[in-house]
Amino acid sequence: MAARQNNLTLSELQACLVLAGAGSGPVYVASVVILEEYVPVGEKIIGWMLLADALSLKTIPPIIGQFIVRTPVVLFCTGAAAGSVCIAMFLCVEICRTRLLKKLAEEKKALDDSERCNSPVTTGSSKTNKTF
Repeated sequence: MAARQNNLTLSELQACLVLAGAGSGPVYVASVVILEEYVPVGEKIIGWMLLADALSLKTIPPIIGQFIVRTPVVLFCTGAAAGSVCIAMFLCVEICRTRLLKKLAEEKKALDDSERCNSPVTTGSSKTNKTF
Protein backbone atom coordinates (compact mmCIF):
# COMPACT_ATOMS: atom_id res chain seq x y z
CA MET A 1 0.00 0.00 0.00
CA ALA A 2 1.45 3.35 -1.03
CA ALA A 3 2.01 5.82 1.75
CA ARG A 4 0.14 9.08 1.25
CA GLN A 5 1.82 12.35 2.08
CA ASN A 6 0.25 15.67 1.20
CA ASN A 7 -2.61 13.81 -0.52
CA LEU A 8 -0.36 12.39 -3.28
CA THR A 9 0.47 8.75 -3.86
CA LEU A 10 3.95 7.74 -4.91
CA SER A 11 2.84 7.04 -8.49
CA GLU A 12 1.16 10.46 -8.73
CA LEU A 13 4.34 12.12 -7.47
CA GLN A 14 6.45 10.19 -9.99
CA ALA A 15 4.11 11.20 -12.82
CA CYS A 16 4.39 14.84 -11.78
CA LEU A 17 8.19 14.59 -11.70
CA VAL A 18 8.25 13.02 -15.18
CA LEU A 19 6.04 15.83 -16.51
CA ALA A 20 8.20 18.48 -14.84
CA GLY A 21 11.35 16.90 -16.29
CA ALA A 22 9.84 16.67 -19.76
CA GLY A 23 8.83 20.32 -19.57
CA SER A 24 12.15 21.64 -18.33
CA GLY A 25 14.44 19.29 -20.28
CA PRO A 26 14.50 21.24 -23.56
CA VAL A 27 15.49 24.45 -21.76
CA TYR A 28 19.20 23.52 -21.77
CA VAL A 29 19.25 22.75 -25.48
CA ALA A 30 17.28 25.90 -26.28
CA SER A 31 19.71 28.02 -24.26
CA VAL A 32 22.65 26.67 -26.28
CA VAL A 33 20.85 27.34 -29.57
CA ILE A 34 19.90 30.88 -28.54
CA LEU A 35 23.41 31.54 -27.23
CA GLU A 36 24.84 30.41 -30.57
CA GLU A 37 22.97 33.23 -32.33
CA TYR A 38 24.76 35.93 -30.32
CA VAL A 39 28.06 34.42 -29.17
CA PRO A 40 30.42 32.11 -31.02
CA VAL A 41 29.95 28.97 -28.95
CA GLY A 42 33.16 27.07 -28.53
CA GLU A 43 34.30 24.13 -26.48
CA LYS A 44 35.16 26.31 -23.48
CA ILE A 45 31.71 27.90 -23.30
CA ILE A 46 29.98 24.52 -23.55
CA GLY A 47 32.35 23.19 -20.91
CA TRP A 48 31.50 26.01 -18.51
CA MET A 49 27.80 25.48 -19.15
CA LEU A 50 28.14 21.76 -18.41
CA LEU A 51 30.11 22.51 -15.24
CA ALA A 52 27.47 24.98 -14.02
CA ASP A 53 24.75 22.48 -14.87
CA ALA A 54 26.48 19.65 -13.00
CA LEU A 55 27.21 21.79 -9.94
CA SER A 56 23.67 23.08 -9.72
CA LEU A 57 22.29 19.58 -10.28
CA LYS A 58 24.34 18.23 -7.38
CA THR A 59 23.89 21.09 -4.92
CA ILE A 60 20.47 22.68 -5.35
CA PRO A 61 18.24 19.57 -4.85
CA PRO A 62 19.84 18.57 -1.52
CA ILE A 63 19.57 22.14 -0.25
CA ILE A 64 15.92 22.39 -1.26
CA GLY A 65 15.33 18.88 0.14
CA GLN A 66 16.49 19.98 3.58
CA PHE A 67 13.90 22.74 3.60
CA ILE A 68 11.14 20.46 2.30
CA VAL A 69 11.74 17.94 5.10
CA ARG A 70 11.21 20.67 7.69
CA THR A 71 8.46 22.65 5.96
CA PRO A 72 6.83 21.23 2.80
CA VAL A 73 5.41 24.65 1.86
CA VAL A 74 8.94 25.67 0.89
CA LEU A 75 8.59 23.68 -2.34
CA PHE A 76 5.73 25.90 -3.46
CA CYS A 77 7.53 29.08 -2.36
CA THR A 78 10.75 27.99 -4.07
CA GLY A 79 8.91 27.22 -7.29
CA ALA A 80 7.10 30.54 -7.21
CA ALA A 81 10.34 32.42 -6.49
CA ALA A 82 12.23 30.59 -9.25
CA GLY A 83 9.41 31.26 -11.70
CA SER A 84 9.39 34.93 -10.77
CA VAL A 85 13.15 35.18 -11.24
CA CYS A 86 12.88 33.47 -14.64
CA ILE A 87 10.14 35.86 -15.74
CA ALA A 88 12.18 38.86 -14.56
CA MET A 89 15.27 37.61 -16.40
CA PHE A 90 13.24 37.03 -19.56
CA LEU A 91 11.86 40.56 -19.41
CA CYS A 92 15.33 42.03 -18.88
CA VAL A 93 16.72 40.07 -21.82
CA GLU A 94 13.84 41.18 -24.06
CA ILE A 95 14.30 44.83 -23.05
CA CYS A 96 18.04 44.66 -23.72
CA ARG A 97 17.46 42.86 -27.02
CA THR A 98 14.97 45.43 -28.30
CA ARG A 99 17.26 48.29 -27.29
CA LEU A 100 20.21 46.63 -29.01
CA LEU A 101 18.21 46.00 -32.18
CA LYS A 102 17.01 49.61 -32.18
CA LYS A 103 20.58 50.85 -31.73
CA LEU A 104 21.85 48.60 -34.53
CA ALA A 105 19.09 49.82 -36.85
CA GLU A 106 20.00 53.45 -36.09
CA GLU A 107 23.69 52.76 -36.74
CA LYS A 108 22.87 51.02 -40.02
CA LYS A 109 20.69 53.94 -41.09
CA ALA A 110 23.44 56.41 -40.20
CA LEU A 111 25.97 54.33 -42.15
CA ASP A 112 23.67 54.16 -45.17
CA ASP A 113 23.12 57.93 -45.00
CA SER A 114 26.86 58.61 -44.83
CA GLU A 115 27.49 56.30 -47.78
CA ARG A 116 24.87 58.14 -49.83
CA CYS A 117 26.48 61.47 -48.99
CA ASN A 118 29.95 60.24 -49.97
CA SER A 119 28.97 58.50 -53.21
CA PRO A 120 29.38 60.45 -56.45
CA VAL A 121 26.18 61.64 -58.05
CA THR A 122 25.77 60.87 -61.76
CA THR A 123 23.41 62.82 -63.90
CA GLY A 124 22.06 61.81 -67.27
CA SER A 125 22.61 58.48 -68.87
CA SER A 126 26.01 57.07 -69.40
CA LYS A 127 26.59 54.96 -72.45
CA THR A 128 29.25 52.36 -72.43
CA ASN A 129 31.02 51.07 -75.47
CA LYS A 130 30.84 47.35 -75.63
CA THR A 131 33.23 45.50 -77.82
CA PHE A 132 32.79 41.87 -78.56
